[in-house]
Amino acid sequence: MALPEAKSIEDIAAIPGRIVKIGNRGHASAVPAFGASSHVAKMVLVAMKYNAEMRSAMNIKYDKSLIKIAKAKFAVSSYDRRKEPKEIKMQEGRSTTWGAEQAIKKAGKVPDLIYHGGDWGKEPMIVVLGRDAVDRIFNYSY
Repeated sequence: MALPEAKSIEDIAAIPGRIVKIGNRGHASAVPAFGASSHVAKMVLVAMKYNAEMRSAMNIKYDKSLIKIAKAKFAVSSYDRRKEPKEIKMQEGRSTTWGAEQAIKKAGKVPDLIYHGGDWGKEPMIVVLGRDAVDRIFNYSY
């Protein structure tokens, strides 16, 4: 989750590593820390450029059935990693910001969910965006 005036990944708290399922609950692999995420934090910074209230994000496992369910209830957008310009691919860390920009422009707003189906050597991903760290958990029914 980003501070209200976030300008860099150092202004965004994240959980280093992953949240894993143990039993029926999610468990963080470590305590949140500022600057702990790069890719997801960059997506938050892009989202905030278009809507300053969208200050959090979570990367979840890619699953086509989840995307189908989400499209029925939320604003969903995507981008195609295969169309990423070569000059973007060549710069470490630029793919995420490029993709977020593409998905937001395609939707005409910051969507609730952004996904891509992967590319050569790049795993597909789903990013759920929200106003704060618990927005999508408590304020929406799935």
